[in-house]
Amino acid sequence: MRSVLLRVLLALVLIGCTHVRPPKVPGETDTRVREVRFVGEGGQALSVPLGDFRNFLAQRAGGVIQTHRYFNPYRVAEDRRRVLAFWQNRGFFDATVTEGERAFHELKGGREVTLTWVINEGAPFSIASLAFQGFPSELEAAVRPLARFEVGAAVDLERYRLRRWEMAEVLQRAGYAHASVLSRAWVDRGKREVHWRYIADPGPLTTVGTVRVVGAHRVSADDIVRRAGLVAGEPYGKMDQEAARLDLLDTGSFYNVVVNDGADVILNIGIPPPDSGGVVPDERIREDGSLVPRELPSALDITLSVIEAPRVKGRFEGGVEFDPARLDGFVGAEAVMPDLLGSMHHLTARGQLGYGWFWAEDGDHGLDGAARLRTTHVGVLGRLGDLRVTAQYEDRRFGSGASREAAVGPGGRATLAPGLFVELDLLYAFAQERGLSGLDAEQRSAVTLSDGGDAHNLRVQAGVIWDRRDDPVEARKGHLVAARIDASVGAPVGTHRWLTLALDLRKLFPVGDALAVGLRAAGSFIVLTGDEGVPLGARLLGGGAWGFRGFGREAFGPEGGLQVGGLGLFESSVELRWLPFVQQVGASLWADLGAVSATANPFEDGVGLAAGLGLRVRLWHVPLGLDFGYRILDRGRVVPGDTFEPYQFFFRVGESF
Repeated sequence: MRSVLLRVLLALVLIGCTHVRPPKVPGETDTRVREVRFVGEGGQALSVPLGDFRNFLAQRAGGVIQTHRYFNPYRVAEDRRRVLAFWQNRGFFDATVTEGERAFHELKGGREVTLTWVINEGAPFSIASLAFQGFPSELEAAVRPLARFEVGAAVDLERYRLRRWEMAEVLQRAGYAHASVLSRAWVDRGKREVHWRYIADPGPLTTVGTVRVVGAHRVSADDIVRRAGLVAGEPYGKMDQEAARLDLLDTGSFYNVVVNDGADVILNIGIPPPDSGGVVPDERIREDGSLVPRELPSALDITLSVIEAPRVKGRFEGGVEFDPARLDGFVGAEAVMPDLLGSMHHLTARGQLGYGWFWAEDGDHGLDGAARLRTTHVGVLGRLGDLRVTAQYEDRRFGSGASREAAVGPGGRATLAPGLFVELDLLYAFAQERGLSGLDAEQRSAVTLSDGGDAHNLRVQAGVIWDRRDDPVEARKGHLVAARIDASVGAPVGTHRWLTLALDLRKLFPVGDALAVGLRAAGSFIVLTGDEGVPLGARLLGGGAWGFRGFGREAFGPEGGLQVGGLGLFESSVELRWLPFVQQVGASLWADLGAVSATANPFEDGVGLAAGLGLRVRLWHVPLGLDFGYRILDRGRVVPGDTFEPYQFFFRVGESF
C-alpha cells in the first residue's frame, strides 16, 4: 500500500513539472539556452549576490520546474540592459556590461548555447547623508527606523525607494489620510556618494464627514453603517478605513467592500519596482526646493461600496493524509446562506465524511465524519459581537477505539483587531465510547479514563486567537498566539468534570528572500478531573504531520496498553523552510520535541525527539508536503536504529504550522 501511494505522489510531481514551449516570437531560434554565466572583467570576483536574478532574465536556462528559453538576439540585448540596471540599482553607477563569447553545443537532440555576461563593477557608491523633511514632529521618531539604513550604508535604490510607502502609511494611519512621502537621491559621481532624502507631504489631520452606502439590497444600510463604526466628526485615518472594511467583511454578508474616502493619495496596490520615488508637479516646488502645501479638506465624505455575497456560497473539499500510523481520506462540503434569516443573520451547514485505515492489522478501520449546523446573528452582542447557535456531531476514530459526540448550544464571537478575536460557546454535549470494552475498571482508573458509559456534559469552550501570519498555508513570517479552555461542569448538570487548558505559540521570521525559520510550542493540560474520569473523546493524543513527527497521527500517547490518550501533551518544532517565491519546489529541515503523560504533567515520562527533512511541491496551487524523519528519543530513551520502526514519513497538504 505504501509503495502504491508513493508512486502516485511521484506521478503527480512529474505531471506538474511537464514543460510546454510557448509560441515563437520574432528572432527566436531553436537553440535552447543551456546556461547563463556572470563573470567579473579580468577574472575579478563579483561583489553583488545574484539571488534569483536569473529568473527575471528573458534568456535563461530551464530546469525541472522552469520552462526552457530559446536563443533570441533581441532578447539578449534586452537582458544586457537588465543586467546593467541590476548593478546600478545596487550603487555601482560606473558599472559596464558586455556580452562574452557565446558557446554553442551540438547535441543529439538539438543545439544549446551558453551565454556569458562580463561585468566591470567599478567602485561602489555609498550613502553620505540621510534626512527626513516635512514629517509631523510627533511621528518622525516612528518613521526614521523604517528607512532601515544609515549613513555609510551601501546603496539599494529599489529597496530604499519602496520604503516611502511604509512611511506614508504611518502618517495615514495616524490621522493624516491625505499623506504621501517622496524619496529623492542626489548622486555625486565625483565623490561616489549618494545623498538621500525622504520628504513628507502630510496634508491636514482628517475627520469623518458624511457616510453613505452603495450597493446594498438585502442588507440594511443602517446595519452597515453601524458595523463600520464610522461616526461623523470623529478622527479618521487609514487605520479606521481598514477596520471598517474588515469589520464589514467579517459579517459574512459581503463578497467585497470598498471604503472610499476621497483622500488625495496614490495607493500602492502591489506596485513592483522600479519605484519612481514619487512625482510632484513643477508648480508645487518653490525656488528653495520646499513643497507648496495642497489645499485639502479635513472632513472626508466616505462611501461604503459593498458587493453582497451570493445567496448561497458552496465549497467542496477533499484530501488525503498518511503517516506511519494510518491513512486517512475525506470529502466534505459546506453551504453558507448569508442573510437567509434577515439582514446579517446567516445559516451555515457543513458535513465531512472520511475513512481511516490503520497499518496495524488490529486497527479499528472504518468511516468517520462530522456535521455542523450553525446560525450566526451579526451585531447582536454589541457592534462587533456576533451571536451564534450551533448543533454539531463528530465521529472520531483512534487506533484502538472511537468516540461519538453530539453537541448543541449558543455562543459568541468578536473580532477585536485585525487577526485578533475571541469566542465563547456554551454547549450541552452527549458522547459515546466504542471499541474499548476490553479494558477493566482498574486499567481505566490507572489512566483516569471514564468507565466507558455514555456521557452528557455542559461544556464551556472559550478561546483567544491572535493570528498575524502572512499566509495561512505556507507561512514565512508573523506569529500565532492561541489560548483555549474547555471546561466540563460535571454534576449536577453532567456526568463528568474536567478542565482543559491549551496554549499554542508560533513564530516565523524570514531569513533572506527564500529562507524562513519557524518556531512552535504547544501544550494542553487536563486538570480538575472528577472521580468519574475523563471520556475518550476529550483526552489528548499527539503525533502526525501537524504535531510531534516522531509518531503517526494520534499515535503519540502514554506508555503501555491501548492508546487512549493522556492528560498532558506538549509538542514543539523548529523548522528551517526554503520556499522560493513563485517556484514549485521547496524544502525544510526540522526537529520536533514532544512529551505526553497519563497525568497533567506531560514530561513525567520523559521527552521524545525527532528530526528530518521535508519536500514541498506546489501543484495547481495545492501545496503538498512530504516529510521524512527519524525518532531519536522515545520518552527519554535512545531509539535503536537497527529496525525500520523509528523511521517516519508524513504526507499532507500545507505546512506543518
